[in-house]
Amino acid sequence: MLRMRAIVIVLSVTSSAMAASNRVFVSGSGVDVGTCPITSPCRSFAYAYTRVSAGGEIIALNTAGYGAVTINQSVIIVAAPGATAFVSASSGTAITVSPAQTDTVTLRGLALSSTGGSDGIYFTAGLLNVENCIINGFANAGINFIASGVTTNPRLQVINSVIRNNNWGIIAMHFGTGTDGEGLPPGAAFVTIANSTFTGNGAPGLDARDNVRGAVSDSLFAGNLHGVAVASGSDHAVAIVSLDRCTLSRNLFGVSAGVGFQNPRGIVHIANCTVTMNSTGLNVAGPDGQILSQMSNSVFTNTVVGNIFSDGSPTGTYTAK
Repeated sequence: MLRMRAIVIVLSVTSSAMAASNRVFVSGSGVDVGTCPITSPCRSFAYAYTRVSAGGEIIALNTAGYGAVTINQSVIIVAAPGATAFVSASSGTAITVSPAQTDTVTLRGLALSSTGGSDGIYFTAGLLNVENCIINGFANAGINFIASGVTTNPRLQVINSVIRNNNWGIIAMHFGTGTDGEGLPPGAAFVTIANSTFTGNGAPGLDARDNVRGAVSDSLFAGNLHGVAVASGSDHAVAIVSLDRCTLSRNLFGVSAGVGFQNPRGIVHIANCTVTMNSTGLNVAGPDGQILSQMSNSVFTNTVVGNIFSDGSPTGTYTAK
C-alpha cells in the first residue's frame, strides 16, 4: 500500500512539471506530446501553450505554420532568428489575447494570415507587444483591440510590423465613462505604434475610438480608406492620437477626425508628417473633430500638399515644446 501511494505521488509531481516549463519549443517537424524541450519540440502553439508556465516563452525553431492559439496569461511567443512562424485562420481569430489586466503578452516574428478568418489578433486587457510581425488579409481587423470593464489601462504596442489588406488595420476602443472631455478617462486604452506600415486596409489603417490615447511615429499609412481616423461618441470618452514623422499617402482620406454621424468627436495632433496623394489630405468630418498642426518657431512642421481633390486644413495649431 505504501509503495502504491509513493507511485501516485511521483506521477502527480511529474504531471505538474509537464505543464509548467519556463521555456518550450515548437518545430515544423515536431510532435504534440510531452513537455516540448528543445531536444523534442512540439508541433503547435496551442499544445505548447498548455506546457508553458506563466511568463514563460514559446519559441518556434524554424519556419512553419503553427496554428491558432488562445492566450490568457503572460507569455512570449517568438520565432527564432531567421525563422518565420506562420499562423493562419480559416475562421474566427488567429490569436486571441485575453489575459488578466496585469499580464504582458509579446508576439515576435509571426506572420498571421486569413483563409477565411475574421481577426488576426483579438486583444482585451493587459499589455500586448506586437514586434516584427506581419498581419494580412483578415475580414474584420488585423488587430481588434476592444476593452470593456477594464479598470487598469490596457496597452497595445506595435513595433516594426506590417498590417495590410485587412478591413481595419487596427481598431481600438475602451467602453467606459471618463471624468471629463479633456482629462484621462479611467481605464483609457493606450496604443503606441512605431516604424510600422499599414497598407491596403479597406477601412482605416488605424481607427482610434472611445477612450483611446494613441502615439504613432515613423510609420506609413498608404492605400487605406482612411490612413488614420480618430473619433468617439461621447464627450467623456474623446479619442486623442498624436502622429509624428508619419507618411500618409494614397488613402481616400489621409487623416480624419470626428468620423461618422454617431462618432463626431476626436482630436489628432500632427507633427513632421507628410500628407500627400490622398483624395483628401486632412478631413474633419464631425462638428467636434479637431486636427491640430504643430508649429515650431512660427512655422508649420507638416507637409500637406498634392492631394487629389483637397489638401484640407487643420482646425488649429499647437506649439512645439
